[in-house]
Amino acid sequence: MTADLIVQSMDAQLVVAVLLAIAFAVTNGIHDASNAIATLVATRAATPLQAILLASVFNLLGPLFLGAAVADTVGGIVTVPPDVTVEVIGAGLAAAVAWNLVTWRRALGTRSSAGWSAPPSLRAAYTRSTGAGSSTGGPSACSGS
Repeated sequence: MTADLIVQSMDAQLVVAVLLAIAFAVTNGIHDASNAIATLVATRAATPLQAILLASVFNLLGPLFLGAAVADTVGGIVTVPPDVTVEVIGAGLAAAVAWNLVTWRRALGTRSSAGWSAPPSLRAAYTRSTGAGSSTGGPSACSGS
């Protein structure tokens, strides 16, 4: 009976983590869309709809054709034990979504893409989940570089 409860709990955590990943993708898109399309629209080289479609298509195709170097780098910076992976990723995504919403609401010009907000968010989540003073990766895990 305990195993069933653990599986149900893990499923709920996984669903929350996936929902947070979707929320991060949406808030990141809202936050960074203006940076991606501003020049095209300002120079009248494309209408806003054309610029959004171009950005959407190439944001989807980029990792497929050019690889996922940023994701691989982030994966190498922060190493999380398997027993807390879902919790740490969920907490990191929650922090990244909160960062996106706060900076968007206050109109702060910041970077919010996964390469910039994910490493510090994951590092903080890992540190809090383990009670450790630091995580694997040292200072670079905090800088996002």
